[in-house]
Amino acid sequence: MISTLKTVTSKFIREEDGATMVEYVLLVALIGVIAIGAMKFLGSSAGNKLNVVSGNVTSSN
Repeated sequence: MISTLKTVTSKFIREEDGATMVEYVLLVALIGVIAIGAMKFLGSSAGNKLNVVSGNVTSSN
């Protein structure tokens, strides 16, 4: 029983596929958080500039 547990535990520790997937998920989550933060930080500024540009395009016609 103990030898079986050791075998299963050693296979689980040696297998790196699960760790790699977790690392990719964490990386994607971090990129998402950074993107959302950048949109929040730059959102109103970019919105104001787009409104100015659209106003200039509309008034030039």
